Formats: sequence, C-alpha cells, structure tokens
Amino acid sequence: MLNLRTIQRIEKNETKPYPKTIALISEALEVNLEEIIGKENKEDRRYFTILHLSSLAMLLFPFGNIIAPAIFWYIRKESIVGLKKVGANLLNFQIHWTTVSIALTGYLIVNLEILMNMNTFINLLIVNLGITCLNMTISIVYAFRANYGYRQLNYPILFNIVK
Repeated sequence: MLNLRTIQRIEKNETKPYPKTIALISEALEVNLEEIIGKENKEDRRYFTILHLSSLAMLLFPFGNIIAPAIFWYIRKESIVGLKKVGANLLNFQIHWTTVSIALTGYLIVNLEILMNMNTFINLLIVNLGITCLNMTISIVYAFRANYGYRQLNYPILFNIVK
C-alpha cells in the first residue's frame, strides 16, 4: 500500500520513486511494469551486462574483479530494478573466488617444499589458472544472459558477505 503523500511527491517530481514503489503503482493501475519503465529497459540491460563484464578488470589490476563491480553496483543499485540483489550476488561470488585464489597462492608460498617439487607446483598453478578461467567464463556467460534480459542470475556462493 502506498501513502498518498508519496504519490503526491512523485507527481510533483519532488522525489524519485524506488523500484518497489514503481512496482506497487503498476500493480494498482493494472499496468505491466515494463510499460512504465520501458524506456530504461535497454539501458538497464546494458548496465547489467557491463556490471557482469566489469569483473574481468581482474586482468588489468589486482582485486579489479571486486573493485570495478562494486563501483558500478554502488552507483546505480537503488535506481535499477533488481540491480541491488544481482550486484550483491556478483560481489559475493568475486570475494569467494579471490579468497580461494589467495589461499591457494599462500599455500604455495608457505610450503617451500611444493616450490621445490616442480610437478606439484605446476599442478597447483594449473588449478589456479583453471579457477581464473572458470571465473571469467561464468562472468562472460552471465553478461550475455543479462544482455538478453535475464535478471535472476545467481552466482554460486557459499555465504553472503555483501547484502
């Protein structure tokens, strides 16, 4: 249920409505939500795509897979329907991936015996590269899916850090 004062503020352009408010208005008017926000739909899809692809910034600088998506997410999380949830899920996945990668690298550094045994070292290096390739593949696939309008894209995570 919406407050009359909220509707008046929106009509007078005194405030920008939250996505939930827009959804409630469309439900009350028995109008499809896409009809109300249809103009932003292509822009929103593009933004979701950019958000997913921004995790590839890990190739440019350390922790880029967390910093770049966090910036894109923070800038528009309240203005695009569904971005808050998808962005938090993406950031949680990237934090998990980075933690695993750092732990694996730390394991290599701490255990000098592994560095001396070239076969074990190469195997762990291959595992780390495999994790990186998997992360990039998942990010690219999710970017394509977001471009085609899929909003509920859940990355595989163990627990939520960012909400």
